[in-house]
Amino acid sequence: MTIKNSVAVGLAALGMSATAYADSSGSLTITSDYLSRGVSQTNNQPAVQGSIDAMLDEGLYASAWISNVAGGSELDLSAGLVGSTDMMDYDLCAVRYIYPIHDDADYSELYATLGFDALSAGVKYTVGSDVEDTDQGNEKFVTGDLYYFVSASTPFYEGWDLAGTVGYYDFADDGVANMNTTYQHMEVSLSKAINDLGTLPLAMSKASRESGNNNAQFSVSWGQNF
Repeated sequence: MTIKNSVAVGLAALGMSATAYADSSGSLTITSDYLSRGVSQTNNQPAVQGSIDAMLDEGLYASAWISNVAGGSELDLSAGLVGSTDMMDYDLCAVRYIYPIHDDADYSELYATLGFDALSAGVKYTVGSDVEDTDQGNEKFVTGDLYYFVSASTPFYEGWDLAGTVGYYDFADDGVANMNTTYQHMEVSLSKAINDLGTLPLAMSKASRESGNNNAQFSVSWGQNF
């Protein structure tokens, strides 16, 4: 989800009208597989996703993003601050991940991302989790989880853009009861804007075996911004 195109579906949920903002926007995406941090959120099935976004004053923004996931849906509500200096761009954000059908699954993250031309890096820290943290050692998305990533992108060939991400998910419960949950992943994607018809991304993602699936996973998507 980009900064501009991840910001307002949830402004309505927050009781706010996107038309009240000069720089409001939305997006629609259809993908063959919702891959997040190297893991399929739809059991390798298709997903339909949408966002509504609003840029406010002084770099402040608000956003809502929705998607189907395995056995239900996901709604992400976020608010943050974006800006730039002579050396870098930055994005400081708080996100609440809501799973309406699943009990005790919601959690929040605080994150910071820094961008340097084609390179960006960030860290996300889990706070305020509703997931019960027991001594079984296999809980994920509990308070204290950390996700680190580095991404890069560049024009590739005749309108195609090449991008890559390497990430590391450090779960707070890793090693408890001899359960290994922390994992690494990588993703490579090619995308092309097709005039006014949207963008076509092709992606390959692979995570280490601790993620639960170390097979290479592929997705084909279509997205349009409004």
